[in-house]
Amino acid sequence: MPTLQQRFRVFELLATLTPHYTKECTRHANPLYAQQARERYATLIGHNEPSQSSWMSNLGLGLGALDGDQMPGPSMHTPDDHKYFFAINLYNSFDVIPDLFSTLFKVSSILGFQNVYVSIYENGSNDQTKALLRIFDALCRSAGLRVEIRTSRRTRGNFNHRIEYLAEVRNAAFVPLHELRDDHGEHFDTIIFMNDVLPCVDDLLELIWQSRLNNAGITCAADYMYHSDLVWTFIASQVGLECSPTTNISRDIQCSTTTGLRGTLTAPR
Repeated sequence: MPTLQQRFRVFELLATLTPHYTKECTRHANPLYAQQARERYATLIGHNEPSQSSWMSNLGLGLGALDGDQMPGPSMHTPDDHKYFFAINLYNSFDVIPDLFSTLFKVSSILGFQNVYVSIYENGSNDQTKALLRIFDALCRSAGLRVEIRTSRRTRGNFNHRIEYLAEVRNAAFVPLHELRDDHGEHFDTIIFMNDVLPCVDDLLELIWQSRLNNAGITCAADYMYHSDLVWTFIASQVGLECSPTTNISRDIQCSTTTGLRGTLTAPR
């Protein structure tokens, strides 16, 4: 297992390579938001917290130390052993891959590397997506993050039905899930499906937190247009989902709203 210093070097490299589209997500967050986020997501922490401040306290969420305060020792925190499977589809995603991996690395540091598995299926890209994926594959493996990246030249073509095609490529991202179950008896508690988006760390943590809080069978982000109207309302109503805006958290005005993850849609098990 890589040491903390080795993981830090990889994290610095990830941060250097990223275009920083999501750099404002948690930068300059006001102290109240940092405190609320730390308390809100404390139950998701899956790593043993060090007895003093470390680089993990600088991930932006304030899950570690604030203003020199020491982090709680391991005796005050029992690491969560909840298992997460990230299934990701990518296509011509060269510009978003650095940010995506940087966020995945940070979130995995919080959830616990031993609790996270990332499966990526890329197909049909005509930019340098495949080449960049190979670089980040090596980086994540060196940091101890389990990742499986599979690529294909397949494209939709002119005759494939759009929804059928999307279902097939999305199911392809789930293939390692079945392989891990059948070959190694490994099971996961939560599946997070993503594509070529730019999520902030607290966007993903909020989605996971809401899902576990509601014991939901399905939880997805809710996109809002002009900060008020829910996008794809007709879909939500057809499948019987209810929109549950996230609990109010005092957030600094400089925080990014790139992804629009301002609420969640949950369906009971």
